Amino acid sequence: MNRPSEGEFKGETTPFHETREKCCAKEDRTVTGPQDNLPPEVTFATGARLLVEQEIDANATADSVRHIARSRKDWPFGEGREHPYGSVANARTMNTLAFLKYFTEHPPNPTGRGRDRQPRKRPAQ
Repeated sequence: MNRPSEGEFKGETTPFHETREKCCAKEDRTVTGPQDNLPPEVTFATGARLLVEQEIDANATADSVRHIARSRKDWPFGEGREHPYGSVANARTMNTLAFLKYFTEHPPNPTGRGRDRQPRKRPAQ
């Protein structure tokens, strides 16, 4: 097998390296504001990642966003609401700007679920 030595390819760029440099550039991955390269639609998982990147909710997960969607009466997405859900590959999608606007105006509880409404009952002895 004739393998070229390492020195033969030093300094030469191939199409693979050029593409890798473009796709992995740090400025392409960071999102700094609602106007900068945001996708038009987000799913619960990509929306949660966006909330973390935008520093709106440091602990956001897809499940926590789904919980908010089920439990809050003012959730703006869904049938008969302000913004209908879209669908991509069997996943619900939401308008990105409306999603970010909702979470900036109605941030999640930073301490978790909150205190119990009633004291916990002790088990019968």
